[in-house]
Amino acid sequence: MEFQGTISYLERSVPFVLLLLSRIMWDHRLGILVFIGLCGTFLHANNTIKRQVSLKDRRLYRISMWTFLFLSGNVFFIYYVFYNQQLENCLIFRRPNFHRMEVWMVFWCVGITDFVIRFITMALKSVVIVMHRKVIPFRKRGKYYMLLEHLSQFYRMLVPIALWFGYFTDYNYGGEYFAFVATSIYIILKARMLFGKIKEVHSAYQTFRRDVQYGSVPSKEQIMEAGNSCPICQEELAEPIMLRTCKHIFCEDCISLWFDREQTCPMCRARVAGDPMWRDGTTAAYVQVF
Repeated sequence: MEFQGTISYLERSVPFVLLLLSRIMWDHRLGILVFIGLCGTFLHANNTIKRQVSLKDRRLYRISMWTFLFLSGNVFFIYYVFYNQQLENCLIFRRPNFHRMEVWMVFWCVGITDFVIRFITMALKSVVIVMHRKVIPFRKRGKYYMLLEHLSQFYRMLVPIALWFGYFTDYNYGGEYFAFVATSIYIILKARMLFGKIKEVHSAYQTFRRDVQYGSVPSKEQIMEAGNSCPICQEELAEPIMLRTCKHIFCEDCISLWFDREQTCPMCRARVAGDPMWRDGTTAAYVQVF
């Protein structure tokens, strides 16, 4: 009987809950629409960049430049529309133009700033894409994307500190002790996260500096035996390299681009490379809330 009563109560409550949710969505319709627009922009730009990175010599400069201009325009448009809030202050760890930092205001500032930083990161990756191969060789570009992404994630972790610190320390009369405890706990949690991220950034920097060689230059006899054709691009071998693990021969640019996405040989699936995380031009999709 109690279970049936509970079910009946929940059924009677559903219309009110839906009514309440509709009111909340109406009150925050601008923020919801902005969030949907930012998510759509991010997904479109992220997929475009990944696709252009994978094309190598066949990449389209106009698409990469359009992506750069599109992302830059979105950043300027956001700050123009919300000019009175001075959200750009968050990028330099300053307080935006709000009389009091309520929790929803903090979430708003953190979310907008996080999207802006990711847009800037993707714009910089677009610049790397259009660079001439003599400036940044294809076999090294994956490391540039990886380093940019790790630095971006580290910066995204730093930006919310000032906002949340201001929120936790902003107390009414009588809440001084709670504010002190809450702020201390937040600082401890954040310090632990930052310590882990600093180690990741250092590891990424070491990988960036290291000149990784997946194999050695094959002899003319080995090239002729392999048919003088790259299994990836199906064209004549350019700067051929023979993998030390399985002895298969590829163009150096082709196999380097492959290992920016995979860890194994495309012919025999022998493990050759390490973790390719972030080397394919991908930008993290999560929002750094705190």
